[in-house]
Amino acid sequence: MNSPLSDALDLTGAALALSDLRLELPTAAYTFALPDPAVVGHKITELGGLITTLGDAYLLRATEPAQRGFPAEAFAIALNRAAQTVSALGTVGQQLSALAALPPGPSGLPGSDYARTLAVTCIDEALQAAHRHLQDGIRVLRDAAADVLPTSARSQQAALTRSLPTAPAKSPATAPPLPASPVRPVHGRTR
Repeated sequence: MNSPLSDALDLTGAALALSDLRLELPTAAYTFALPDPAVVGHKITELGGLITTLGDAYLLRATEPAQRGFPAEAFAIALNRAAQTVSALGTVGQQLSALAALPPGPSGLPGSDYARTLAVTCIDEALQAAHRHLQDGIRVLRDAAADVLPTSARSQQAALTRSLPTAPAKSPATAPPLPASPVRPVHGRTR
């Protein structure tokens, strides 16, 4: 059975993993600066691994009657949002493939300019949706982490959260480890 502190650490670790992935997603599509299909495919693969980890965390809680509560629900919601993100990125990949099949530049083919514009718009909307889905999953996980701890333990959880990237979130015997990601500078700061 998980303690409130271990639940909070697992939820916070999952939120950090989703947040790191969200920061690495392409943000917008422009006619002359479309996302790299290989980057999109790599993010789909990363999300697949994260979905497996979130699924294991949910399963661990769903199989124990005493654990079926907000942490299990939060992991289920995060799974849903991660799956919606994969779907959105799949749409991006599909549209990038369709664009690659069009002749480059103005082709003079009827509808090719319209098809190109429509694909770029679809890619942009799918990328925006992917960011929204991940942000929603992050919010739910963070809210759940804050809610599982009694008020007296929240200051302890805040201190542990600050050290989470360098400390393991959970022993391997109780839950699968979350994917590690290196701390990277973001706009002159470190996360």
